Amino acid sequence: KRQPSFMDQYKINPDGSIDFTPEQLHEILGPPPPPVPPWHQPFVPSFNVKKMWRKGP
Repeated sequence: KRQPSFMDQYKINPDGSIDFTPEQLHEILGPPPPPVPPWHQPFVPSFNVKKMWRKGP
């Protein structure tokens, strides 16, 4: 009985990309990062973004 290779556990698409299961992604990437508390997020000034993006009067 042949040793299952690394590639056997992954589903390879015809275009060469690989479909990972959530479990495999968790193994590869590790646990998701903890949520960032608001005081650690970069400060975003609260001006009116719509005004800036609107073209014309």
